[in-house]
Amino acid sequence: MKRTRRTWLLPFLLLWCVTVPHLGQGDYGRDTGRYAAVGHFMWEGRHPWVPWLNPETPCFNKPPLALMLHGAFLRTFGVHLAVARFPSILAALGVVGLTMLIIVREIGSRREALASGLVLASTYEFFRRTREISLDFWQLFFLMAAAYLAITALRRDRRSRLVLAGIPIGLTLLCKPLVGLIVIPIFGISIVLARRLPR
Repeated sequence: MKRTRRTWLLPFLLLWCVTVPHLGQGDYGRDTGRYAAVGHFMWEGRHPWVPWLNPETPCFNKPPLALMLHGAFLRTFGVHLAVARFPSILAALGVVGLTMLIIVREIGSRREALASGLVLASTYEFFRRTREISLDFWQLFFLMAAAYLAITALRRDRRSRLVLAGIPIGLTLLCKPLVGLIVIPIFGISIVLARRLPR
């Protein structure tokens, strides 16, 4: 049993190994520097839900949730490049975990779930984005949470979970606008197909 649990940790360990060792190297990219400043100033200013570039200039081009999360880390652990990037790694670890959870619980076997986690964690274009403040990772994390709730609602006939899927969809919209709305028609089509097709 312990060996099985350790095996499940491999995708997380792999992602950790390819992201953390060089986390503080390089410099702030254009977006990372701007998002770090906005997130940090949100906690320094009077209105933590309102993003500001400086005391006179509001920043309304992105929703505030992911910026607030990164800003909370910067406020707590100090303004460092590694601290600015670290929440992106946490979101990526969450995506890997939800991917394996969806597959093992609802779609496929344990081997398929583990293989999917390993492939995702070792995909260069996936872990490369952890070297920046990535609003996309938080958006994907919440979308995966919504997908898990929707899939379990369909597979186990629990309508309450389908309603609860609206919460992570709403959090998705607080990370990046509009993209999270795409899953609503996808969930609707899935419900129609689930009623017409055999389990």
